[in-house]
Amino acid sequence: MRFRVNTSPGFFDNGGNHPVYRVTEHDRVWIYTGEFQRATHTVSEDGKSMNVHWDWSKDGQNWNSLCDLKGAKS
Repeated sequence: MRFRVNTSPGFFDNGGNHPVYRVTEHDRVWIYTGEFQRATHTVSEDGKSMNVHWDWSKDGQNWNSLCDLKGAKS
């Protein structure tokens, strides 16, 4: 499944960017790809937790790790 996600009209990130992401999903893995940011969200088999990794780039070609996050339902 492929679809485009557009952020709300008033949203800007800390760098002053208004990101728009292309989102793909396959087997519990969601991939968000933007011009200067990208992320991989991996949902556990039981659906109770998720690991997230974000990268960012100044030029859209050279990528740097931004953060790794873990979330869980209580």
